[in-house]
Amino acid sequence: MKRLSTTVAFVVALLSASPAWPTTAPAGPPNILLIVIDTLRADRVGAYGNERGLTPFLDSLASRGVVFSNAYAASSWTSPSIASLFTSRYPSQHRVASFKSMLAAEEVTLGERLAAAGYRSAGFTANLRLAKKLGFSQGFDHWRVFFAKKPHVKPRAARVRGAALAWLDSELEKYPARPRLLYLHFMEPHPPLHPPARFKRRFAPQAGEANDGANVDEANEKLTGLRHRELSDEEVELLRSLYDAEVAAIDEELRLIFEELETRGFLRNAVVVVTSDHGTELREHGGFLHGFTMYNETIKVPLFLMAPALQGGRVVQANVSLVDVAPTILELAGLPPEPRHAGRSLASLVGQVEGKAAAQTDVVSQLLEAGRKFDVRKHRACIIRDSKKLAVRPNGTTQLFDLHKDPGEQDPNPPSLSSEAAALKTALDQADREYSSTGSENTEVQPLDEAVKDRLRALGYMLDGTP
Repeated sequence: MKRLSTTVAFVVALLSASPAWPTTAPAGPPNILLIVIDTLRADRVGAYGNERGLTPFLDSLASRGVVFSNAYAASSWTSPSIASLFTSRYPSQHRVASFKSMLAAEEVTLGERLAAAGYRSAGFTANLRLAKKLGFSQGFDHWRVFFAKKPHVKPRAARVRGAALAWLDSELEKYPARPRLLYLHFMEPHPPLHPPARFKRRFAPQAGEANDGANVDEANEKLTGLRHRELSDEEVELLRSLYDAEVAAIDEELRLIFEELETRGFLRNAVVVVTSDHGTELREHGGFLHGFTMYNETIKVPLFLMAPALQGGRVVQANVSLVDVAPTILELAGLPPEPRHAGRSLASLVGQVEGKAAAQTDVVSQLLEAGRKFDVRKHRACIIRDSKKLAVRPNGTTQLFDLHKDPGEQDPNPPSLSSEAAALKTALDQADREYSSTGSENTEVQPLDEAVKDRLRALGYMLDGTP
């Protein structure tokens, strides 16, 4: 296992070859780069304490910008989480809850706000659920979803990178003076886990060489086929290592993307956000995948922020949410806030706005019922206040954790926290009522055809029934 010192050495070497982030704010509105790495857990990133050396490039961003060490997704699977990222509204407000849900036209997205301010924008996503017909492209001039030829194969980051750079080159020629929003969404850490060979050899050596393919394929088939009880301890360890190898692979791709964007001058005046839509379970609490629970392995995500004149190398400990991203981008771009936003700008937390208090606030995450025949959720919502976290099951029972003493959430409801449970439950109930009262009337759905169903099942999604 790689030690932290190895990661630091990688970071130092990379920084010596990378141009520094601008120390003064250039004139004119900034470009916006918003990157989502699907299914990336915070605990796999070196800047968040991982010691395997998986993310030397992401760790270098920590030196160039701000790391939010306690960032949480608004839900534990892609569709509602990205809807919240784009709208700064919670799932019970935008009502994206199932595979068929459409983001309502009445919702105001980050893309729409930036378009109204003169931005040109494009989104490139390897996740098929972010389809144009589901409303996720609102406000974008160009939107492309990538598909692999076979259902059980994910589109790799190189395809996304190539298409995004081709669009940018065309834009620079047609509209050289316009600011741009570029949204990139990658799928490497999402099952099935088939990392490139060199990363597999480095981070998943137990896969072996002679029978490598058979072992990897069988473990992936059990994982995405929801045959989790059949996974042996050895296969679980293999899947964890394959996941790590995929994380390392996307980190390398990010380095290439940033190099190309720097060459084109895109980052000379840019606000950059790198995050994830959710994490994933790897049997820490007996389960796998995501979209069933609110444990930190599924909702705690990395969050990096870089902006012109923003001091790098800073760590913000306050609890923050992905619903805070859109308000932050608007403020850093010099644009007025959106009245419908439920999140807050984090500019005061990173010292970009003087005279504003950087108050600690509660963070809420929701997992709405997804319209299956059976409710397979283990949690329906959670609230995090300081280091205390209350998760609520669908039947109303609760689990309370002290994240400072029990970061792995293995000791629910310790007696020392009994006096705090009621206050947290009251606060969560109040938040639920507030968000529901300001919710969309969104009832539009897009039926799933059989080809889409096959692709979703190949990614490990449960469309109906129970595991």
